Order: sequence, then C-alpha cells, then structure tokens
Amino acid sequence: GGSGAGGGGGSRKRPLLTPLCNGLINSYEDKSNDFVCPICFDMIEEAYMTKCGHSFCYKCIHQSLEDNNRCPKCNYVVDNIDHLYPNFLVNELILKQKQRSEEKRLKLDHSVSSTNGHRWQIIQDLLGTDQDNLDLANVNLMLELLVQKKKQLEAESHAAQLQILMEFLKVARRNKREQLEQIQKELSVLEEDIKRVEEMSGLYSPVSEDSTVPQFEAPSPSHSSIIDSTEYSQPPGFSGSSQTKKQPWYNSTLASRRKRLTAHFEDLEQCYFSTRMTRVSDDSRTTSQLDEFQECLSKFTRYNSVRPLATLSYASDLYNGSSIVS
Repeated sequence: GGSGAGGGGGSRKRPLLTPLCNGLINSYEDKSNDFVCPICFDMIEEAYMTKCGHSFCYKCIHQSLEDNNRCPKCNYVVDNIDHLYPNFLVNELILKQKQRSEEKRLKLDHSVSSTNGHRWQIIQDLLGTDQDNLDLANVNLMLELLVQKKKQLEAESHAAQLQILMEFLKVARRNKREQLEQIQKELSVLEEDIKRVEEMSGLYSPVSEDSTVPQFEAPSPSHSSIIDSTEYSQPPGFSGSSQTKKQPWYNSTLASRRKRLTAHFEDLEQCYFSTRMTRVSDDSRTTSQLDEFQECLSKFTRYNSVRPLATLSYASDLYNGSSIVS
C-alpha cells in the first residue's frame, strides 16, 4: 500500500518537471530553468537560499516554511525561517537575464506590429525549444501565425506593386499632357500661319487674257509657295483658267522642290517650330518669323545638288605628321 502510494506520488512528481518548465502558461517567456522558482514556477523575485542550497522567491519560501518546515525541492528540514540567506549571485544573474529579455522584446516590437509582437515571441521561443515537446496546440498556433504573416507579406507586396504602378501612370499622364499642350500650341501656330499665307496668296490677281502686262509681278521660282493641290484649296484670287495656263517650268520646279521638301521634312519641321515657337506674340514679330522661315525654306529647296569648289589638304602625302587647324 505504501509502495503504491509512493509509486503514485512518484507518478505525480515525474510528469511535473517537463510541463512545469515547458508546458505551463507563461513558461514560453525567455527565461532559464535555473532562474525559475520551484514553488511559483515563475522567474525568481528576490532570491533566497536554504541551507540545502536551493533558491526560491523570498515570498514563496517564506510562506511555504510557515506551512511546512521542509525544503519544497528536496524535502530537507529547515528548522527556522531565519535560516534563509539572500542569494546575491542568482539575483545578479536574474537581473542580467531580464535585461537581455527586454532587449529581445524591444527588437521584436520594432520588427513586427504591436498586436502580433507578443505572439511572434511565442513562435520564436517554440521554435527554439525541443521539437519533441511541441504539442498539437503549439503546432496549430505556429501555423496560424505563419498564415497571418504570409497574408501580411502578400498584402505589403501587392500594395508596393500598386504604388509603383500608380507612380508610373501619373508620370506618364503628366508627360502626355505636356506633349498634348505642346501639340496644341503647334497646331495653333500652324492654323495662324495657314490663314496668313492664304491672305498673302489672295494678293496676287489672276492675269487677264487681254492684258500684256500683269498687275502684279509674278513671284520668282525661288520665292514661290509650295502648295499641295490635294490639301490646299485654291485662294479666291486665282481663277480656274489661270491654273491651266502655268508655264511648264513652274510645274517642274514645284515637283523638284516637293521632292526635296519630302526628303527633309522632319528637319524643316523642327526648324519651323524652333523659329515660330517663341513667347513674343506681337503680329509684326510673328510675320517676320514666318518670313524668316519662308526664306530658309526657299533657299533650302532652290538647289538640286552641291559640288565642291575647292579642297583643303591639311597634310601632304610626303609628311604624315598631324596638323592642327584652328
């Protein structure tokens, strides 16, 4: 009977060691088993030591000895409560342990949110323990935390992608708006110049069939305007009969100039807008700008080809040294 009771007592005491240190509530906190009070199973507060060498919280051992004069750890008889001694070494070690735990907690709070920081401390400590001691509840908790962390990372990644996409779209929209404003300004200038050229073209009256001297001197081929019949309607000053009476040299000159105009249209367009797109809005200035480009266009389309007049040789065939020309 006694042996059975003893066996029962032993069966009650043996499983306490593992759950007490690893399975009880709050036992996941960062603390060493050497600093755990065997009575309250928490970090020792104000460590006191018995004659048998075991350390406890002062409040815990004091209350325990009032009920029973034996050491709770080894059952050693303690005759008097005064036979307790402060354990300064354990107190110092516990203080350092608390400081390390506080530093870890601050680092953890800095890396995760305040709501999940405590739970992440749980999973970190669970991963640091022996995997054989993990039960189903701990594994489920770890899986739950990992799923939450995965969702958080996916949400942050998606938010970052949307932010980058939004920045790209805004920059692209700003660039296109600037291009649209520039195109609208260029169109406005083109419409204005087209009207001005139409007015200038109307100044030339058609040549009468009975008249031997024209009322206005016909423009020279070098100053004639290039007008595409498919895109430009005939001005009021020109009659249908005068269009058919143009000289053959006029048609050939116009065709050759159109050919050179088409070949270098982009460069001429850039030259036109660089000349016309100025902030000066005075009419006289606008007219002079248009005349300036007309003169440039006329000179550019006047010649069919160029030929070298002279060649400068900076180094003779006999002397191969470098020559500096300034």
